Amino acid sequence: MTAAAEFTVLQPLGGDARHEASLVDTPSGRFVLKVLRSQVTPESFVEQARAVSSLNHAGVRPIRQAGSLGDGRQYALVDVVDEPTLAAAAPLTVERALEVGVALADTLSVLHHAGVVVGDFSAGDVFVGASTRLDVSLSGLAPSASSASDTAQLKRLVLASAPFDATATERLARATTASQVKSVLLELQLTRGETAISGRSAAPAEVEVVEPDFSGNTLGNWKLEKIIGEGAMGRVYLGTHNRIGRRAAVKVLKAEHASSAELVHRFIQEAQAVNAIKNEHIVEVYDFGELPKPDGSRLVYCVMELLEGEALSDTLNNGPITVRRTARIGVQLAQALAAAHQVGVIHRDVKPENIFLHRKGDDPDYVKVLDFGVAKLLKPIGDLPSSGTLAGIVVGTPEYMAPEQALGVAVDVRSDLYAVGLVLYELITGLQPFHADTFGK
Repeated sequence: MTAAAEFTVLQPLGGDARHEASLVDTPSGRFVLKVLRSQVTPESFVEQARAVSSLNHAGVRPIRQAGSLGDGRQYALVDVVDEPTLAAAAPLTVERALEVGVALADTLSVLHHAGVVVGDFSAGDVFVGASTRLDVSLSGLAPSASSASDTAQLKRLVLASAPFDATATERLARATTASQVKSVLLELQLTRGETAISGRSAAPAEVEVVEPDFSGNTLGNWKLEKIIGEGAMGRVYLGTHNRIGRRAAVKVLKAEHASSAELVHRFIQEAQAVNAIKNEHIVEVYDFGELPKPDGSRLVYCVMELLEGEALSDTLNNGPITVRRTARIGVQLAQALAAAHQVGVIHRDVKPENIFLHRKGDDPDYVKVLDFGVAKLLKPIGDLPSSGTLAGIVVGTPEYMAPEQALGVAVDVRSDLYAVGLVLYELITGLQPFHADTFGK
């Protein structure tokens, strides 16, 4: 192998169809030199390697240098990592696989927010020693790659590393971004030992509930046209008012949740809390109700204004935004939460997924705050009493929780302000300020 003058080859390390690797000595120490086999490589290779190195993320194997050798071939110089790879360590215990998966998903999420797509990585590129690190030194070699293909490979690696059962597999299958994969894995960590993970004490077999499609049916005065969205709690339909033709979003609670008095209470609480706030930057709720079904169960729904645009989380998939735009979004978010706090409502789950950029006239960034489903009421609103949380019960999303909220102790309006700070940081930098491989950390 031809090497640049400053590299002294100590030992060949093999390689693959893309590259050949060697342990080399340099004036700065010993590193691994990866040289691409072909002189015909994407122009973005060196640029992307340098972009990765500038991130300085703990979950990425450091890239110290990138450039071209005397013969024209491109190279990357990376740290020596004396730790086993996922390929060598598998199979893992389920607990360990969850830890590795959370860390790996977090790293990919940060890379995607920074505009970096890995494109081609395997279990041999994931180091699983004291910390989990991903080698992305050869990213940029797959021009057709995308964040979606990275996410698909992430899920394959996690599921292949330990004996997850069908329930965990199904939940991961629904995740479409690295950030969503991380959220699912964190939830599985919190519920391990239950039905989500195999290898435990036998649990009663679960029968999959196939949620019916109510398109074409009428709920109250609203005809359901088609499904336009779906979340953990329910499906959202495009609805049309039978008499005046007004269009709206009709959220129908899933059957598995409609049988829970607590979840129905939370669903109705959201509608009542939103109506009490009455702020233009909070999604408007027109109506809600319950209808009996022939089998004795209930159909629970609420009718909300129809929004056009995208969630802030989707905007972030394209990377950070300008400070001016961040300020404009932040002002509207603050106005919405100030109105909620004034009537005694804490949102408790402020995050990019719950901030919608609605297209209103010529303004594509008209903020609408969504999902007050985990809201806490500090004082009674109408017939709805103030609500409390049992000690030790944690609600919200880990990446955006204030410390006291994560501990399950009493919270007040400051927990929402803390989350706003994290959101604004992510908007400007494209990164979340805190990274860890477990919920507690």
